[in-house]
Amino acid sequence: MGMNKKASAKPMKDELMGTPIWFAREVLKQEPYEWQERILWDVAMGDQPVALRAANGSGKTQNVAAPLILWHCAVFPDSQVVTTAGVYRQVKEQLWGCLRSHRDKLGPGWQVNQTDLTAPNGSRALGFSTDDPGKFEGWHNENLFMICDEAKSIPDEIFMAIERCQPKRLLVMSSAGTTVGEFASAFTTRKGFYSKHTVTSYDCPHLGSEWIAGQIEKWGRNHPLIRSMIFSEFIDDGGIGYVVPRSAIVDCLENPPKHEDAAPLVFIDWAAGRDENVMAIVRGNQLKELICWRDKDTMAAASRAISEINRYNVPHDRVWADDGGLGHPINDALASAGVPVRRVLNNARSFDPDHYQNLGSELWYAAARLIEQKEVILLDDETLIEQMASRQSTYTNLGKMGLETKESMKSRGLSSPDRADAALSALSISDKMGNTYEGVLPDDFSELENEPDERDLAVLEEQWSGAFAGL
Repeated sequence: MGMNKKASAKPMKDELMGTPIWFAREVLKQEPYEWQERILWDVAMGDQPVALRAANGSGKTQNVAAPLILWHCAVFPDSQVVTTAGVYRQVKEQLWGCLRSHRDKLGPGWQVNQTDLTAPNGSRALGFSTDDPGKFEGWHNENLFMICDEAKSIPDEIFMAIERCQPKRLLVMSSAGTTVGEFASAFTTRKGFYSKHTVTSYDCPHLGSEWIAGQIEKWGRNHPLIRSMIFSEFIDDGGIGYVVPRSAIVDCLENPPKHEDAAPLVFIDWAAGRDENVMAIVRGNQLKELICWRDKDTMAAASRAISEINRYNVPHDRVWADDGGLGHPINDALASAGVPVRRVLNNARSFDPDHYQNLGSELWYAAARLIEQKEVILLDDETLIEQMASRQSTYTNLGKMGLETKESMKSRGLSSPDRADAALSALSISDKMGNTYEGVLPDDFSELENEPDERDLAVLEEQWSGAFAGL
């Protein structure tokens, strides 16, 4: 399902001796899938560069790249194999980790190190990651084989340098990312220069139909993560995609779920300059209230926040706040006044770093999924709706999902999405925490705490002594 089978004809059994298919089976004791055999054969023939885009967890590194490297070094004396990837971890831990695991099957005379190996016949293989095209110059061997792993993250300049090396065999492989770059071009504008293979999760029995169905149910068929991870589709969306589709917002407002109550939870998005301070109050699966005000005085903003927290009887362990920029000293003020909020940095590492650029992105996309599934009750607030529906999706060169910057939104004539930041963060965190009380946090969110140490508190007490008298 989803396989492009533009490859040389599948070999007959008596033709397999000495091929990478034979090597994988007889030497490495692997049982490659049919699609893996087709790629092994295609690369061995060397008629064209081979491009493989494959679902996450498909086994392309272990069952395609590793057998090809060892086969090439074994059967072509004095040959050269060069492997690269967008990040060094992918080289050392993934591809070369697989190669090291086969060391005992190769016989005497093989030297397999962290990122290089030497075969008894003089063949060598080397793995590295670099953004310097100059390091790709000078690889010249009449039997040169080059592999680009996670090719979606490799700059075009590297591909140009590779072409100058004129490898006899070239394999570029990756999970699908955006439609920008040489890897995507191999399946579009430059498809005539490559032998192409597309592998979905359905082509990989080890992934399991239940797991696939569960991921689609969780995220939705059209979610960028599913399109890339399961269906190996490039992310395009006509050039513009929005994190929270307006149609999903309208549908959720018109067809709300049943209210499932829980203790109140607050997320505060602190203002910068003339923007709004926003407190989003959630009870269970319902966004109950947005409290919005402008105040240049940080101490006054802290005082107002504490007043609202007390008015709505929000347990202090269920108060979360943006800790970036001016938010940090305001949160310090709240902490010194006895309200130690849970601090959140949007630019911090996400809990799913393979798919999200940062924590702020993950919170937005998680809330968007709740809205698309009509699992939350929204406020019919015109400003909130406009802000939620106006922020564009972005994707890094690694295919990670991110958010349009506020500077970019401003250049399009839009205001800072303060209400959307507060509301979507509150909905995401409330969904994750459920009805948790008394400082008991789920493992996923315990890392978000960033309380001041004793020295910080001593300084704050001196600076703000009496600032909150009477509260």
